[in-house]
Amino acid sequence: MNRRSLSGLSGRVDNPGLTHSSGRSESSGLSGSSGGRLSAPATLSGLSDRDLLTRVNRLVRREREITYEILHHLNEVERRRLYLPLGFGSLFDYCTRHLKYSRSAAWRRTTAATCIRKYPEVRALLEKNEVNVSTVSRVASVLNHQNKDTLLGAIRNKSQREVERILTGYKPPVAYGDRVKPVCVAVPDVYPISTQSRRNSLNFQSRCGTNIASACGAGRSPKGTDSGGLGGDQIPEEAHSGGDLRESSVERPGL
Repeated sequence: MNRRSLSGLSGRVDNPGLTHSSGRSESSGLSGSSGGRLSAPATLSGLSDRDLLTRVNRLVRREREITYEILHHLNEVERRRLYLPLGFGSLFDYCTRHLKYSRSAAWRRTTAATCIRKYPEVRALLEKNEVNVSTVSRVASVLNHQNKDTLLGAIRNKSQREVERILTGYKPPVAYGDRVKPVCVAVPDVYPISTQSRRNSLNFQSRCGTNIASACGAGRSPKGTDSGGLGGDQIPEEAHSGGDLRESSVERPGL
């Protein structure tokens, strides 16, 4: 599809290839000698090790430059709110649904774009490649005009793990409030007795030879037990003869 066909679809073509001040199109550098097309794997296999590494370094450097330009374009889209006529409620929504960025990639770019708009010092660090978009998006939540000089100087040329360690001194501690949550536990009306427990109880009663529960409930000793030679229903001889019962406190059950 030629440029005339593109003009018929969109009305005009703005800045094709992201041309820089040198006049060289960005897309031409990605293709090598293929005339505006991306390099095929077969073409890359014919490169020497040194040439391949040189091209990778050049492409990564150009990728950073393009990413930096994308941030400026996103800021301009935000300033004009061009996403609203397209049916998107925010710049983040525009990046995820229209530009097809992932949510994490869209969050990093929109956050970094806002940060370089507020703080020109961040823009200078990005141009020098002393910080990247991921680092800028992480420090944006704690960066302000009071700590910008100290914080930006501390994160310069640092890894992500080092940046996270530095940010722990700027983030306030999270205070968790105590909460009491009632817990409802379903309790059955009758606790079932296991078969083994019932079997043990029956074996114990059979060894004793008497119903201990009924004997204790009647308030007397089980029949047949030795209680000084007297059974549960026996009365001492002193009771029949009218003798003094203080010597023996055995009474007839039920009286």
